[in-house]
Amino acid sequence: MRRKIRCLILNAYGSFMASRDGKALAGFLIVSALLAIFGLVYVFLQIIEFGRANLESTGPPLPDHLREIRVVEDRLGLTKTTFLSYQAGCTTITDIATGDFHEDPGEEVLLIDCQQAQVVDVAGQPMRSIRFAKPLRFPKIHRTGKGFDDWIAVDEGVWDELKAVVASGEILWSRSAAGNYSGVATGNLDEDPLPEFVVWRHEQPGLEVLDHDGAVLRPLGTADAVKAVVILEGVNPQEARICYSILDRELVFLDVHGNVVSRRKPDAPALNFIFPFEWPELSSRKIFLQTFWDSLNFLTFDGEKVATFHCPSLRNQLLWVPVRLATVRFPERTGSYLVVVDRLYYHSRTVLQVYEPSGALVYHEILEGMYGGLGVIPDESGRATSILLGGSAQVLRYSLASGAVNVRRAQRFARPTTAKL
Repeated sequence: MRRKIRCLILNAYGSFMASRDGKALAGFLIVSALLAIFGLVYVFLQIIEFGRANLESTGPPLPDHLREIRVVEDRLGLTKTTFLSYQAGCTTITDIATGDFHEDPGEEVLLIDCQQAQVVDVAGQPMRSIRFAKPLRFPKIHRTGKGFDDWIAVDEGVWDELKAVVASGEILWSRSAAGNYSGVATGNLDEDPLPEFVVWRHEQPGLEVLDHDGAVLRPLGTADAVKAVVILEGVNPQEARICYSILDRELVFLDVHGNVVSRRKPDAPALNFIFPFEWPELSSRKIFLQTFWDSLNFLTFDGEKVATFHCPSLRNQLLWVPVRLATVRFPERTGSYLVVVDRLYYHSRTVLQVYEPSGALVYHEILEGMYGGLGVIPDESGRATSILLGGSAQVLRYSLASGAVNVRRAQRFARPTTAKL
């Protein structure tokens, strides 16, 4: 680059010496000015590139208020124990579910990470391990039926290759992401009970609908750059809606064939990932969570803001970070609570929070490391006897003093209505 600049300057100077009239002088001055500007821009771009690469490799410094590992607030009286020692083959366990996952009668816990799934009983004793045929990036569990092997693990988002894995560990389907951050939504869009998938590329137009085996059913053109997608199921499959977000604060709803049903502007500062759930004490309608800086914004799919909760230890952290959440009821307690787990992008920290419907933060803990799995062990009535939080080396159990699990009873009762995850 320096040699090219030097040659240009010498050529311009030569032209100036060959012809001394005013035209040549003006040309020389213009060329010199352009070369100077070009040099400054080049240096500026190099500085930006160096800073970007350095930020990606090291990240911003850890804020002081996140350095100390501690329980900041506990108005519930939770006790924390180790449910299971576990060596994940990647950063963290990525999802936890409770249900029928084994031939033995009763309820089990299913844990998954990027390389494997493990079934344990409600006391944390291993029952089965399943190795995935190929690693996934950050998989989430989806039930496909009521049988113990009726589940799949699907990547939430990847740069290289999207995959879905069945309960045997075999690859159900895979699709190249071609170096673009891509995601997949799972839900029922037709008459058969098996799920369909909607694949999108982050902040690019267009969607693809895949059948349960990964075959392309139809591409769906969009005029918008898609940020995230969820499938909202109706009473029957034809009432299902494909909902995608646009970063500049708009939700678009498509029918199963890709026709635009509605466009809405939610009362939110920005839209990124969509986390749908139900919490009757907060709203009678299905709502979704949007994170922004240090706030949890709860909105209906009509765009109405229901509430905003604050996260005191997450100042300037809650933007485009993955979240796990569950609504729970504890035994011998009135009302319900929302459990939210935020694992930070740049720092080896996870923040666990429990909220009342009023927005009061009744439990608040800063943990060291990444914890990506959240699950609930319920009793016969569906009340949470334990909250499970899965990381890379262990699964933690949080319980109320009066909410210890009765293992014999939990293994023999019929399948309950589980807490929403």
